[in-house]
Amino acid sequence: MEVSLCTSSVGFDALKDEWNEAVLASESANPFLSHNWLSNWWRFFGGDKELAIVLVRENGLLVGGMACYVARVRIPVACRVLRLCGDTDVSSEFLGPLARHGYERVVVQSVTDFLHGDAVLWDVFHAADMDQDVGAALQLLAVWGGLYERRQLVEFNDNLCMYIDLPKRWEEYWDELGKRKKRTFSRLDRRLQEEGEVTFCTAKEVDPAGLGFEAAWKLYGEVMLSTGRKNSESLNKQSQFLETFWRESILSGWADATFILLQGRPVAFLYYLTNGKSYFLYKTGYDFELSRFSVGASVFLQTIRQGIEAGMERVEFLRGGHDYKRSLRITGERALVDAVYVKPSLPGRAYLVRRLAAKQYRAAKQFAKRILPEKVVSFLKSPDR
Repeated sequence: MEVSLCTSSVGFDALKDEWNEAVLASESANPFLSHNWLSNWWRFFGGDKELAIVLVRENGLLVGGMACYVARVRIPVACRVLRLCGDTDVSSEFLGPLARHGYERVVVQSVTDFLHGDAVLWDVFHAADMDQDVGAALQLLAVWGGLYERRQLVEFNDNLCMYIDLPKRWEEYWDELGKRKKRTFSRLDRRLQEEGEVTFCTAKEVDPAGLGFEAAWKLYGEVMLSTGRKNSESLNKQSQFLETFWRESILSGWADATFILLQGRPVAFLYYLTNGKSYFLYKTGYDFELSRFSVGASVFLQTIRQGIEAGMERVEFLRGGHDYKRSLRITGERALVDAVYVKPSLPGRAYLVRRLAAKQYRAAKQFAKRILPEKVVSFLKSPDR
């Protein structure tokens, strides 16, 4: 195996075709490991970080690698943290090493050996949002766990990733929802149709020039701001990344979006990434004034129907155990893994201590929420107290 290091965005851009080819040949064909996703994340969020993409080839063929970067933090001593590209700001899922199917073990071992040389300097390797069920990530957890048995912290994310294994026919899925849910969804659809003509379309159909991004982002922003989950500054940062990725991914076939139009006006959307046989449901939004019609649920159902008719085998909801997901007949769930591996140095130990303290703090907060009255929790969270 030939192992090399890419440290520039220009060099990574030149790898686009062969990197995406390797993604499609991997076990999961994960769109969050696609060149489109990772290169745009680096472009908008790389900042002063140091790019470190390890490439593994066999007779010139790219068989895998791992897209990383080094961030310098103070805790209070200076610490160089090796992380996975895409692990902040944009809700990436299922990160980790990239390996063509059948090359998982040799790629992970090659990357591991290379990162323990002197080409990349780091004190801590923090691998976030990995899928423990995929071969390459599973190999990494095993290999690095053996090397850092006494200096590691492996945490399972509480926000499980739910999914639906799709049947062959829409009628079969619809029947499995049960009579009560079917009556509820049908009644809400009829009520919405009483407001005007309702149509469904894709991103290219709703706006051929802009591919629907402006309409979708307005709907997404309305929901986030109305529920207080995002501020306008963070939405603006995300929009720069997503607008670029949205256009590239839809044109290249890595993604699409379903829209609901009421009297020709977009009132709900669902943006999803794709691989060979799965949809990854990434962003959704709707006209908040029409929430009484559950237009959000309607756009999910329409997308599921499109997936079944297109021969998809699975719909991935990504992280979050929201009730609306369970109402759509979830068939399984899996946890993301965060793993921290520490070299025997003062910066490494300081980073691990901080992570352990943060973990205990989160546990204490969850415990307080369970046992304290809601008014007391609200008072403690208030900035004016």
